[in-house]
Amino acid sequence: MAFAEKSQEAGFQVEISSQHDQSQDAPQKSGKMFESAQLALHCLGLLCGFVVLGTSASTASVFNSTNLSSDFDLPLWPEDFDMRPTNALIAGGVLVVLSNLVALVFAHIRMLRDKRTVHCLVDVAAPTIGFVSIFVAIVLFYAVNASTTTDTIQSWSCQWDFTTMNVKPYFSSVCKESKTALYLSIILIPVELAAVALATRRLLLHKKSQLNQKASRSSSPSIA
Repeated sequence: MAFAEKSQEAGFQVEISSQHDQSQDAPQKSGKMFESAQLALHCLGLLCGFVVLGTSASTASVFNSTNLSSDFDLPLWPEDFDMRPTNALIAGGVLVVLSNLVALVFAHIRMLRDKRTVHCLVDVAAPTIGFVSIFVAIVLFYAVNASTTTDTIQSWSCQWDFTTMNVKPYFSSVCKESKTALYLSIILIPVELAAVALATRRLLLHKKSQLNQKASRSSSPSIA
């Protein structure tokens, strides 16, 4: 009789353990799927951020090296000029690159990755910073670029991109680089938003997994 009771208790314990394992497998599989997708978004965001930073910095460098003072009879750039859109894209590119680098470091260094809660919070914060910075840069870019009295690097270079030049500033190239930085910045908005959504989902799955573990421990019967 005692043997039958112990066997029944052991079978019940195995059933509880099996149910617990099944409840753990689903969130873990979903978490791995979300993690793979998020890594891809971080890599894409990092690549776009580097291009935005590089092209914006290149146009700013060309402007700084070819901007002549008003003492010259034929200055290449107008006096009333606004560099804020280009500087905003440079700053946005820097923040996007740094935030995605931090997220990738946490994803690839095991010691940091094992700190699940911190890792999930970083995954949420990194693309959020990237999204906000690039969104502000784009809003500022269009706000200033719409002015009819003040020129920007893009408005001025694209206005004269038909001009054949043998020396800098090569307005056609500057115009293309400026447009590349702007268009990739626009692409970064849905990329960073998708990364935020996936990171938030992963954080919720992690919290749910923790709650399931606590609930299973408290409800599991002890075998004497």
